[in-house]
Amino acid sequence: MMYPSLQNEIDCAFLEFKQFKNDITELEVFCEWSNNVEKMYFNIDSLERLRNKSLIPLFDLISSNFHIQELIKSYPLALQAMGEFNKINTTNEQELIDWLFKYEDNELDYGDYVKVDNWKKNNLILHSLDNSVVIDSCKYSSSLMFSDVYSEHYWNLFEKYKITEEEFELAKNKYGIKSYDLRTFLKFHEKRKEK
Repeated sequence: MMYPSLQNEIDCAFLEFKQFKNDITELEVFCEWSNNVEKMYFNIDSLERLRNKSLIPLFDLISSNFHIQELIKSYPLALQAMGEFNKINTTNEQELIDWLFKYEDNELDYGDYVKVDNWKKNNLILHSLDNSVVIDSCKYSSSLMFSDVYSEHYWNLFEKYKITEEEFELAKNKYGIKSYDLRTFLKFHEKRKEK
């Protein structure tokens, strides 16, 4: 059973979210609000969070906000990565692969927000749960650019070197490979060349 005060806090969080609609909100302002909602959610007893289905919309909101918050949290990493990217020769596949693997552990590659059509000029994103919530990310443009550049190059190479299901089964059995990803594909192709 949810306590009335908790339900009031949840209702308040959604009312505050609605206030972001049809306006442009700075990323820092949105993330400050989002952090407060997240704290409120995680102050709820974990068993209560599991049992209470009425908390699912709040969890969905927090999950959608996570990748927006990452634009700030991962900004130093994105700035460094983009600085290095601008120095590599992207036609040199090995340099590009080395860069991709160096920065493969990042949360910016998975954002579920929506970049507006001309996002490279205005750095505006739309919230994934409500596209009328527009967020200005101009101070964190490197985070947006990194997420775009990283995804584009990763998936291009992924498609280029992708192996079949049969080859993946062979790679698992013969080489102990467990992940269906670019690293695996390259390892498989390298092992094949060694023969």
